[in-house]
Amino acid sequence: MIRTIFFDIGNVLLGFNHDLIWQRLAVFSALPVERLAQEIRDSGLMNLHETGRLASRQFFDEVQQRGKLLPSLTYGVFCSCWQDMFWEHAEMTQLIIPLQRRYRVGLISNIGELHWLWIAEQYPIFNQIEASLRMLSFQ
Repeated sequence: MIRTIFFDIGNVLLGFNHDLIWQRLAVFSALPVERLAQEIRDSGLMNLHETGRLASRQFFDEVQQRGKLLPSLTYGVFCSCWQDMFWEHAEMTQLIIPLQRRYRVGLISNIGELHWLWIAEQYPIFNQIEASLRMLSFQ
């Protein structure tokens, strides 16, 4: 008997595009956008952040250094650049409420803390999912 249904966030409930991040950050970098993206992707920093082994502020410091980002880039502006890369798959998120009437509904994702904070603010449906059923990699 099925009692719980888990949804992945990325490319299931929400679409995303990392290229939006690189384009925004390139404005603050001495590197061209392609090189900036490669430096950060190849560094392993994203994985460290997504798995909770690198706190958000430390993640910013490391990305700023490796991405040759201007010292004038604030943490707040960085967060805005980093977080806003998602769009809702409404046909999927709208399934959550009716399913919650019959099943426990949870989330599973390799999402980092910075993205989760933005998503939870932008898409209230995610706050309606029981916290104990949120299996997010940074936790």
